[in-house]
Parts: sequence; structure tokens; C-alpha cells
Amino acid sequence: MLPIWVDRGVGGVRTSERARASPDGRHRVGEPYHGGMAGALDIQLAVDPRGVTPRAYTTALSELTRSLEELDRLSAPNPKDRVAWYVFDTRWADVGPRVRIRPDVTSGTRSTDELMRPSRALVSGVRQLRSSTEIPPDFTESVVSRVVKVGALTKAHAGGLRGVDISVDADSAPPTAIDAVVEENAERAIAPKSFAYGSIAGRLDLISARGRSTRIGLVPDWGSPITCVVTALDRDLYLRAFDRQVLVEGVVRRNGNGQVIRIDADSLTVLEPVKPATLADLRGALQPTDQTIAEFIEEQRGR
Repeated sequence: MLPIWVDRGVGGVRTSERARASPDGRHRVGEPYHGGMAGALDIQLAVDPRGVTPRAYTTALSELTRSLEELDRLSAPNPKDRVAWYVFDTRWADVGPRVRIRPDVTSGTRSTDELMRPSRALVSGVRQLRSSTEIPPDFTESVVSRVVKVGALTKAHAGGLRGVDISVDADSAPPTAIDAVVEENAERAIAPKSFAYGSIAGRLDLISARGRSTRIGLVPDWGSPITCVVTALDRDLYLRAFDRQVLVEGVVRRNGNGQVIRIDADSLTVLEPVKPATLADLRGALQPTDQTIAEFIEEQRGR
């Protein structure tokens, strides 16, 4: 059955929506968009009968889009491989506007699985926050904060926004809501409960000077990305270290589950790449001997 376009008047404004043709020629609300798009995120907003204010509408979409951009950095460590995100389709369902955001796939440098990762990580992480106060895999403090902002909008019914559901366009899993429950757990996930002086090795990624303190995305050698506050450091130092392996020392702040939220850096050292050992480097490391391997190991342990 071919898709049809249905013009509907909502709040005095004529909108268009893509729908599937049904036997009576009418749009079936709740049916997925026609065709799957790799990496596309479906966003369903529930609004007051009078509609939703432009500020609330754009805030929700902006926070979710920025979350996708940050999650995409893990899929594409090379900045040249990262994609821009676009509103691909919009329509008005019974409860309010529904928007589909997709990555720009014109470059052709990313596989389908890579393009799917940001949307799937966002939906999976929000679903986890419904029942857990742990920071989800691949989530940074910033992404969790954006989920908090969207949840706060729906809890307060700000600008007529009563609910936000998200789902991955190409997946069959049901949508997950960003509501008061998710907002509360997300707030607890990024609330510091303990701190200690320590060090973390990783790669510097995103630099942001928004807000009161300059923060950097630090992708550690293990675990999820964390926030690195570099206000106390010389600006040239961390700019030169961008996209390089570093050792950061400072106050490490953790949530109630022991997860690292951020590190307030007071020292940053660039780690030079370790040259891999060659066969020539290993030549002569083990001298000829009549001993068995077990005897040789035993002798070395006894030293």
C-alpha cells in the first residue's frame, strides 16, 4: 500500500503528515512511519488541547538532538566521520506533534550499525533510568542533564508539554517516556555523593566553555565518558591536548553507586604513544638454557 499525505488543521494551523493508507483512506494514528531510516529517532510529544509553545517544543527537540550528537562521538572518534542531525519528517498525531530526526547519511562513511548506535543508546539509556539511578552506558553527565531538562518540562507541563516518548524508527521495541520518574532517577545519577583525589587516563574530546566552568569530555580507557572540569588549568595546555591521550589528576566525584561523574582537574599530562615492541626488541630477552620452561619460571620467581 502506497503512503499518502493527509492535511489536517490543528489549532488553526494546517499541517501535513505522512501516513499509511487504510481501507477507508484515513490515517491510522500510532502506526510507524513509512519505511525505516537508519539511525532515525522518533519523538512523540503529548501536549495540551491548545497546543505547545514554540519555546517548549524547540527546547525538547534541541536537548534530545544534542544528546544524540554527544552519543555519536563514541561511535565516531574521528571528527571527520561524525554526522549532522536533521528533522526528516513531522506530523500531528492525536496527542500532539511527532517528529523524526535522522543523521545525515550522504557521506557514506558510516555503517548502518554505527548510525543506529546513538539513537539506540539514547532510548536504552532513558529506559534504564526508569528503574535505576546509575549513569547508563555511553552516557555522560551532560547527556543525563539533558534528560533531566526534558523530564522537568513534562513534569511541570511547561508551555503545554505534557509528555515526551522516544523510540528508534527501525526497531520494533515500544517507545519509552521521559517523565517525572526518569527525571528523578537521572538527577540522582549525577548527584555527587563522595569525592577523593585521584587520576584518570583517557582521551580529551569535546571542549565546552558554556556556563561558569570550562568542561571537557574525557573518554577514559575504561567505562563511560566523564566530565573533566579544567577551569584551574592553563587554556593553552588543554587546547593542545585535544583529541590526545592524557593523564588527568584532581578531585574525582562519584555518585551514590560509585560511578565517576566528573573530575575537577588540577594537573594534565599528555601521554606519548607507546611504541609497540618488535621481534628485534625481544631478541636476547631469553638466554639459551637447558632448563625447562617450568624450571625457568620457578627460578625467576625465586629472585
